Amino acid sequence: MFSFTVPGSACSPVIPDVSAGNPIGRKTGASLPDEWIVVGAHYDARNATRCDGTQAPQPGANDNASGCAGVIELARVFQNVRTERSLVFMCFAGEEQGLRGSQAFVNALLNSGDIAKVKHMINLDMIGHAIDDTLSARVETDAAQQSILPIYADHAATYAPELNLIISASTAAYSDHWHFLQRGVPAAFTWENGAGIYPDYHQISDVPGNMQRAQPLASGILKMDAAMIATLAGVHVLFDDSFE
Repeated sequence: MFSFTVPGSACSPVIPDVSAGNPIGRKTGASLPDEWIVVGAHYDARNATRCDGTQAPQPGANDNASGCAGVIELARVFQNVRTERSLVFMCFAGEEQGLRGSQAFVNALLNSGDIAKVKHMINLDMIGHAIDDTLSARVETDAAQQSILPIYADHAATYAPELNLIISASTAAYSDHWHFLQRGVPAAFTWENGAGIYPDYHQISDVPGNMQRAQPLASGILKMDAAMIATLAGVHVLFDDSFE
């Protein structure tokens, strides 16, 4: 567990500072243990007003239990697969309060000198809603790291051809990939086609029954991400030992 503090806010009543933590699972690389691929998603949720957690709770099925489920599934898939680089699976707290968990983790890596160990970061945030059967999904990064986008597109075409993949090099500070990018780490935000397509975003109605086409969309995104992890972490035989 990576522990940190989320600062309080000027709500009414005032919310005090809160101790929080990012659960972490690690798989040590066989030949390059000090080179890491980080796979993350945030596990906190909030309602549209931020301050009111009692009268209008936000269950967070799509935002972002879907992403955390994806991280856990990817960890399960790679559990017994040899990788040359290490894998770090993490669920961040405090994303809805301003990317607090990922910022704290990146700052700790900077302070320890370990930020250079992170060779790539994959962020999953809202992977469970598509408005139609074209299954539109997005991969975003910034201009400095846009060379990674064709690799995602190639893996999607090969392993998840059911996706209508949209790539963008103009991401912004709206999810946990951001602080990695700000420190020069190649990072990608893999998700559905924007929060605006989901009518239950930050609402009390963000429950599993309101997520449309969740299984085929998330499956496609995770197949693409799994192929990226296999490439980046060094899995030489992708379908070895029942990996499929």
